[in-house]
Amino acid sequence: MPLKVGSNGLVTAAWQKTMVNRYRGYALSADGSTLKVDSYFGYDDDKVQREYQSRTGQPQTGVVTDADLHRLGIFPTLFSIHGTGQADPFGIGLPADAARECLDLFWWQPVGNYPATAVPMDGSVNEGEAELLRLINDRSICPGPFAMFDYSQGSIVGGRIRNRLRAGDLHPRYRDFIAAASWGNPMRPSGAYAGNTDPGGHGIDPQLELAEESYCINLAQRGDLYTTCPDGDVGEMERAIFNAVFRRWTGKDTVPEQLLELITNPGREIPALAKAIWNGGLFVARGTGPHVTYHLNECPGTGMTYWQYGIKHMRDVATKRLEALVAA
Repeated sequence: MPLKVGSNGLVTAAWQKTMVNRYRGYALSADGSTLKVDSYFGYDDDKVQREYQSRTGQPQTGVVTDADLHRLGIFPTLFSIHGTGQADPFGIGLPADAARECLDLFWWQPVGNYPATAVPMDGSVNEGEAELLRLINDRSICPGPFAMFDYSQGSIVGGRIRNRLRAGDLHPRYRDFIAAASWGNPMRPSGAYAGNTDPGGHGIDPQLELAEESYCINLAQRGDLYTTCPDGDVGEMERAIFNAVFRRWTGKDTVPEQLLELITNPGREIPALAKAIWNGGLFVARGTGPHVTYHLNECPGTGMTYWQYGIKHMRDVATKRLEALVAA
């Protein structure tokens, strides 16, 4: 949403405050006083923007572009990471469609160069993780604060990067990480959920996210096997299948380990296997319904669908951030 003479509102005020803070020498009104932070883009603001454009090698139009708002840190970078089967970063899907609802508050950067293939999945996720890492580390693409929308396999990509931000090589950028909304996250920690009803369990990936910050939400629907994997023997069986998709054949909760346990302790393991097969069978019979209906079903206690609530969360975080910037 470019700013020009006549524009008004919170983004205008945030731009005015940013220009005054950074470029006090020329962020001036016609009478020589400091540019007013009054939420209205007038002729004084037009003049300041033309000076900024002159100094940054741009055509002097007086219009503040979305790219300007992004470079100045007013618009955070919003990464969208698709789930399995959607390799087009601009294609339809929960993350991209949600990002399109936030273009007045964010600079959208879809994550491409990521095949989002189903089986085997390990190479696909590794490529997605490498691409998101590259984008975050490129200051021309991600100059300041950033957020994430991700779904399903894309949430493994996002979850791995979030863990690296929390306690890994990306920790220097952790302060720039301002929000995330994840649908059907296979790395969801226990007890992390949006709404007022715990869907139970946790993500099916043996490697879960290390935390859920107040500005991150997990949108998890009861019955979604990928994000509500149970504890105990049944969960071990389900994770073994997940590990097989990632070509993990040694260690805890792998197919060989579960076969060995089945042979050595059939009295306990056979009922668990039957339950895991039953869960998976119901999941397939419903067409993976709980995993693919986040845009249709209500997030308990919110009065919105899971998809809508993720958008609301992202917009709320961005709005509060701009309000704090203006008030500072």
